[in-house]
Amino acid sequence: MGQWVATTILLGAAPTAFENIGHNFWIVLICCGAIYGILVYFFLPETKGKTLEEISIIFGDPVGLTEVEHFLPEELKEKHEEARIEYSSAN
Repeated sequence: MGQWVATTILLGAAPTAFENIGHNFWIVLICCGAIYGILVYFFLPETKGKTLEEISIIFGDPVGLTEVEHFLPEELKEKHEEARIEYSSAN
């Protein structure tokens, strides 16, 4: 959604930008795309090759957190245990 909003804003400003800065507006678009790509690379987790249960754990969803400890890397085991406790106390 963020990309869609940013694209809408940039393209809404395009006629004015082309009028004022000309072809340099393409550089603005390229820079915005590069920054977006860098943010996606560093801040969104990779889900390729993971099961739905593993993706659920990565995003903190308590659904499916029953017997999946063997999928978890060490740093997520603690988060998994906290989520299980919250889920079981909510029911």
